[in-house]
Amino acid sequence: MDRLPNVAGRDGAAAPGTVKTIRSALVLAAGALALTGCASGPSYAVLDRAAGDEDALPSELPASATEGADAETARFAGEHEDVALWLLRSEEPGGICLLAFRDPADWRKGCAGADLTVDGTLGAFTVVRDGGTPPAGATQVSENVYALS
Repeated sequence: MDRLPNVAGRDGAAAPGTVKTIRSALVLAAGALALTGCASGPSYAVLDRAAGDEDALPSELPASATEGADAETARFAGEHEDVALWLLRSEEPGGICLLAFRDPADWRKGCAGADLTVDGTLGAFTVVRDGGTPPAGATQVSENVYALS
């Protein structure tokens, strides 16, 4: 087992400034660890809640619909004009995915970094991170998902 260096003076007391230096190093290390938790990317209230039965993706959804996304993180974000919407975390760090589903033949998914808009025959939807500003004229579907006119 490695031993720590002896930092005591001849009289057995800690060398001047040693305790301060060690304390400062520990404070800096703790601060760095705290900041790494903040660097994980934007937050989304929809994804931060515990999963429930309503969050299950449709069983008839093709397996390819979740490629690039972490299906275990799926959270139902609401429904707009007969289109069900789920928010998922991307397999890419800090990424987000939005899945729009009407039926097995009519669905669309998009994944991106923090800002994401998915549009097509099902409509246009955008994801807004917590504290973000939704687009003007958008209809709120959930805390983070908006339908665009």
